[in-house]
Amino acid sequence: MIPSARFVGGPAGVDGWVASFGALGGHVHQVDAIGDVAAAVDAAVAGRAPVLVGADPLVRSAGVRGDMQWPDCGIDGAATAAVGVVGVIAGIAATGSLVVDAAVARGRAVSLLPPVCVFVLDATTIVDTPSAFFRGHHERWPDRPPSQVVVITGPSRSADIEMTLTVGVHGPGEVHCVIVGG
Repeated sequence: MIPSARFVGGPAGVDGWVASFGALGGHVHQVDAIGDVAAAVDAAVAGRAPVLVGADPLVRSAGVRGDMQWPDCGIDGAATAAVGVVGVIAGIAATGSLVVDAAVARGRAVSLLPPVCVFVLDATTIVDTPSAFFRGHHERWPDRPPSQVVVITGPSRSADIEMTLTVGVHGPGEVHCVIVGG
């Protein structure tokens, strides 16, 4: 974990991240160890299918099973998935955000195309603020950041000029996170 200074009045650490993510409409599933992730993902998936499993090492090492594997299924397969499962490289407590490194995830399709996404987050990677995350980029990426770093904050939301809010237009309308440890 990259150290970050505490800031006054904002949520911090794992508890702060859980509170912020929940306030956005995200569903949290906490587990003690990586071996418990697959069962928590199954609970979040709740029988929906097909399930697309991401290529990142965190999800693969957890033994998560699905109907399709990214990138083997291709973009057409990903577009038919009911649920995507992808690991993230960090969580940001102040905003309840999750950070996807597109180089590790091998693209953004798993976290973007299915209407439901289940993220897997290692609690030790949670930082307090967005600035703490970006200040630590030299430790994460010694040469340079990847071409795409995606910060996801809750379900996809969009509003028109009349302030009508629609959920799930530009990404998943339902998000879950299995947090390991903490």
